[in-house]
Amino acid sequence: MPFLDTLVGTSLVAVVTGHDCNDTADHVIYTVPPGKSFIPTLLVFYDISANMTSYVFSAGLSTAKTDFVATITCSGATGATKILVIRPDYNATPAAGSGLMTIIPAGSTFVIDNITAAGVACTATVALFGFII
Repeated sequence: MPFLDTLVGTSLVAVVTGHDCNDTADHVIYTVPPGKSFIPTLLVFYDISANMTSYVFSAGLSTAKTDFVATITCSGATGATKILVIRPDYNATPAAGSGLMTIIPAGSTFVIDNITAAGVACTATVALFGFII
């Protein structure tokens, strides 16, 4: 099983400081290196600078933006004492945004698409974990 032989463990692949949660833009978190593919497994938001309870985002391959998570509303993220741990929503019948994800190919980007701004000046550090194969 050559594919499984390459999955030596999930790794931290990117850390982005100062991620702006108060805009409605796409933010590139990671670009897959040449000759590799990427399987995202976890996003962690920490060092949250302010209340981001109105912030809504999706994440995934830059052409889809929803194949890791379709929509996340950060209603409980009330500042620096909170950490958001985001995983795909798995269920018994996987579909896009619910555990059936796209392997991100070489040269492509993993993005966070800010759908609704936080409503106040708010930044966070974002850590992305996954498998590079």
